[in-house]
Amino acid sequence: MATRRVPRRTVFVHRDTLDERTLRGLIQRALAGNADLAAVPASRDRAVVWDDSGDQTLVHLDSVVLRLLANSLVVSVDLETVETGRAPLIVVFAFGTERDPAGLVATTDALARGNAMLAARWGRVLQETIWAALIGEAQAHADERGKVPLSMHVAKGGLRFSVAEAVVLPDEARATFERMARRREERR
Repeated sequence: MATRRVPRRTVFVHRDTLDERTLRGLIQRALAGNADLAAVPASRDRAVVWDDSGDQTLVHLDSVVLRLLANSLVVSVDLETVETGRAPLIVVFAFGTERDPAGLVATTDALARGNAMLAARWGRVLQETIWAALIGEAQAHADERGKVPLSMHVAKGGLRFSVAEAVVLPDEARATFERMARRREERR
């Protein structure tokens, strides 16, 4: 009996779907400026200081809690300042469905939920940090496959990433696009 050779599958580091636990680690690293959190002993309170224009807040990394609900990602992070004490800020990203053609778009509240003073000062920074981590993961996922990011959606208890082949514009289309961009700049 001859044995059939089974082709080896490529094992990717960046998975198609991230569960809540993996997403939590991704977000914790982003909040810590992409520091290696494995080097910090588990017995220590893992926290980092954010400093922006002279304002500071302590970000408690171990307080990160997230849930994937329907088409939404809900993230809670405790921040602490001298003025406010420690309080959670909650960021919600709502994604489209898997059939939505705008696959790399999510909506969020104008301000994070939680303590009004913290939300007014640090809410936008928190939203942008979390969103940058998600987009960065979508890009890394696509790069590993030699493709471009197409979408991210909440599906089956995880955040699912999809990729597509890059669209290469013919020279004529690229020239038309560049002409339109120059005209738009000239009008400004």
